[in-house]
Amino acid sequence: MNDKIYGWTESQLSIARRYGGIVIQGMQYYIDRTDPEMPLVRVGVKPYAANIKAEKQKANREQAEKAVKAQEVMF
Repeated sequence: MNDKIYGWTESQLSIARRYGGIVIQGMQYYIDRTDPEMPLVRVGVKPYAANIKAEKQKANREQAEKAVKAQEVMF
């Protein structure tokens, strides 16, 4: 799913070494230090989407809890 860039250490992208990552055409890449070749790996969209989904679920849960409390107060 993630794009990987190999051979970046001897190019203009080597500045990523100093900052731990780089932004290329609006896409954020980080250094994968677990891979022996240390490619730049694009930050995936999937974790971001999962985070948004979790936030929506949390908001829905909080709203449901408020509704239950409101009903308890009425009775």
